[in-house]
Amino acid sequence: MVCWVFGSVFLQFLLLTEINYRRKKEVQELKQSFKDSAKGRGFIQCLGVASECTQLIANRISQAKSVRNTFVGLYDSDNPNIVKSYENWLANPGKETWEDIVGVREFFSGRYASIVAGHAINSHEVYVLRHYMPILNFVILKYSQDVEEVYWGWEPGQRDPEIFRSYETTLINSFKSYFQELKNRTWNQKVNKNKPFFLDFSKVGAERLPGAELGLVNKEGIWITLSYPKRRRRGSSDVRAINRFGLIKFEIDTSEVKVRAKIYESDGTFNGTAGVNHEDDIPRPVIAHYTNNVFVGYQLEGTNSTAVCHYQFRRKDNIDIIQGLYIDRKNGTKNTILGVRLSAEQAPELYNDFKINPDKDRLFKFLNSSVAKISQLNNFENLNQGATFDE
Repeated sequence: MVCWVFGSVFLQFLLLTEINYRRKKEVQELKQSFKDSAKGRGFIQCLGVASECTQLIANRISQAKSVRNTFVGLYDSDNPNIVKSYENWLANPGKETWEDIVGVREFFSGRYASIVAGHAINSHEVYVLRHYMPILNFVILKYSQDVEEVYWGWEPGQRDPEIFRSYETTLINSFKSYFQELKNRTWNQKVNKNKPFFLDFSKVGAERLPGAELGLVNKEGIWITLSYPKRRRRGSSDVRAINRFGLIKFEIDTSEVKVRAKIYESDGTFNGTAGVNHEDDIPRPVIAHYTNNVFVGYQLEGTNSTAVCHYQFRRKDNIDIIQGLYIDRKNGTKNTILGVRLSAEQAPELYNDFKINPDKDRLFKFLNSSVAKISQLNNFENLNQGATFDE
């Protein structure tokens, strides 16, 4: 009975993952059914809300020989108590392996950059999911060959969910199978021959992350994208042929990818806005997201003008870029897109409040610096042909 009840729940989680990562209502209903199935069973203990049992779990982690952990869509990725758990475990002799399965958002969050473990003696392996999925977060702790336990209940988007614990072997094996299935849906399978990413704790901050050479791109932030008329044949590119440009803000919160856009003509004239907050009375974009590709269906504010954009994020010549394609639905014209991220130092006003419209002097300062950076990329003339779906 235990195997059937919980095995079917894990199968449903995986099916939801494959079908549509934004079906929040169904995911929440499934998680509630999981809780209802768990409550009242002698082999499962409800520990209370997450904030009440953080220290208990930290103590148990310190005693474990191996850890299998997931954190996807959680608010407290930089929690000092959690970071301390990593530090203590990594420096404690006699351990085996700590495995993390995380999202791209969590991989680039402050958790791994915050860990102080320059003399780590234990193995820390990281697997990065290829796209956001509504998983049930959990941690499996192994103390010896015959003694294990599992904690679960951390839900994406929930501030203080109920946490459960079990020592029941069949249930733990179900979580182990779930962990392996999630591993099969990671970047590691594609770009690292299914091997884990190892963090170099001798380095400081983001420098210890191996994502740069492996093709993982942090999509979050404000980008400036340059639109060029799509040419029928490959050839030399003219950076002066920009016909419009955009300021695009990408966010990945605990449940979805969010895109906000401001579109400008090549002379700096403001064309329109698309994809701002729910409370704003303008259309939100339709978004699909997979690996380093984001597909967006836009409609400009107060108009019937609609477009489809394919943004493909890449690591090129040691900088993150967007290579994309923009299709105007009204007239069918196609434009290629190249873009780079604006740093918070370059555009503090936009990072503070993306709703503001910079004046033309500021816009052209952003534009000129971006054109200079993009035009210096190796093989620029071929990059300017647009995105190709090769992920």
